[in-house]
Amino acid sequence: TAEDMSQVLADAIHRSYSDWADEPIPALAGKTPRQAIATAAGLERVKGLLRSYEDGEERMAAQQGRATISYQFLWDALGIARS
Repeated sequence: TAEDMSQVLADAIHRSYSDWADEPIPALAGKTPRQAIATAAGLERVKGLLRSYEDGEERMAAQQGRATISYQFLWDALGIARS
């Protein structure tokens, strides 16, 4: 069913991003998201990156006719709020 497929995709996303907060990311000049949020500029870059992930997911979900998978778990992993 569509619900089963959405759950499989959500599980895969959660697994693939399980260490995301502590992995160096080229878009953050090689810093981890956790390191980057220590500065105001880094925090804004991390938020922008998260929003870009969410925008991409929304587009893919719409194209595939399925529910959007939430990336809130990444915001939560860093303890940052959307703003």
